[in-house]
Amino acid sequence: MTAVGAARTSSTFALYAPLKFTIVYLTLTLALAIWGPVDYYMFPVGKTALFMFAVMVAIGFGYTYGIATGVKSAYRASTVNNLFVRRLFDLSLAISIVALLVSIGSSSLSGQLNTDISAIGDAYTAGYENYERNSGSYSLIFIIYSLSLPFNFMAMILGLYYFFQFDRFRQFLIVSFMLSTLLFYVVGSGKQKQLGDVLIYLFAIAALKYGVRRKPIKLKWIVLGTTVAIVGIMIFVAVLAQRYSVLGVDIDNINQRVNNRLYFDTNHPIFKIFGMDYGLNLSMFLSYL
Repeated sequence: MTAVGAARTSSTFALYAPLKFTIVYLTLTLALAIWGPVDYYMFPVGKTALFMFAVMVAIGFGYTYGIATGVKSAYRASTVNNLFVRRLFDLSLAISIVALLVSIGSSSLSGQLNTDISAIGDAYTAGYENYERNSGSYSLIFIIYSLSLPFNFMAMILGLYYFFQFDRFRQFLIVSFMLSTLLFYVVGSGKQKQLGDVLIYLFAIAALKYGVRRKPIKLKWIVLGTTVAIVGIMIFVAVLAQRYSVLGVDIDNINQRVNNRLYFDTNHPIFKIFGMDYGLNLSMFLSYL
C-alpha cells in the first residue's frame, strides 16, 4: 500500500471512528447483558437484541448520511471564536461553579461533607439517612444539583471539546471545576455517577476529535486513554466496595439483599479470575454499563 493509500485509509477510519466506537460500546453492553456475570429475571433477549440492532442501524444511517451530505463542514465552522458558543460556555461554567460552591458550603455547614477517602461508603449512607422515597421533601443540594445539570453538561462538553482553544484562565476553571466536582460528589458524598459522566464525556470528545482530525492516533494517546479507563474502573469498583461494606452486602447475601430481579452468577469467569470479593464489585460495575 502506498503512502497516499495508507493516509486515505487512516483518514476514512478516523472519519467513522465515533460511529465504530458507539457500535462497539452498544455491542459490549448487549453482550454483558446476555453473557455477563449478572442474570436478569425474565430478560427478553430476542426483543432486546432486535431493539439494539435497530438502534445501531439508525445511528449508522444517521451518521453516514451526515457525512455524505456535508454536515461535517458546518460542524467545522462552529469554533470557540463563535460569540454564541463562547457566551454559552461562560454562562454555563459560571452557573455550574456557583452551584457547586453553594452545594459544598451547604454540605459543610450541615456536617455532611466527607473528607476521608476511606469513609466514602459512610458518606453515601449518611446522605440517605432518614430518607423516605416520595416523601415530598428534598435536600438543598439535590435541588441545586438538579437545576444545574444542563449547565454542568454544557460547561463540560464545550470545555473539553474547545479546551485547547481557550485561554489559560478558562482552562484552569474547567480543570478546577471538573476535579472539584469529582472530589465533592465521589469523596464528599460517596457517589460515582459524576465520575462516570466525566469518563463518558472524555471518551466521547476524544472520539469526535479523532473523527474530525482524520489523523492516526499517536501511541501516547492510546496509552493515556487506556490508563484513564483502567484507573476509572478501579475507582468505581473501590467506591462500590466501600458502599457494600457499610451496607453489609457481600457475596454470601448479594442475591438476597439486591433487587430480586437480579442474580449474580458466582460461577461466571469474572469471579474465577478476580475472586469473589473483587468480582462482586466488578460485576456490579459492569451491570451499570
